[in-house]
Amino acid sequence: MRWKNTEKRPGFLTRFGAAILDKIIISIPFGIGAIISAFMISMRQDKRAIHDFIAGTCVIYAKK
Repeated sequence: MRWKNTEKRPGFLTRFGAAILDKIIISIPFGIGAIISAFMISMRQDKRAIHDFIAGTCVIYAKK
């Protein structure tokens, strides 16, 4: 996970907050939050979900 603007690693509290937001959004009745997140991930080129927008982060895949 990285900050969208600087691509630096966010701190523990930001990562923790994003994880909590993810759980809250997914628990919206009838799975609407999960459907919205899955739709965003599948349709966006940068694969950002709704919790990434709220937290201002993005996922970077590193080569091993």
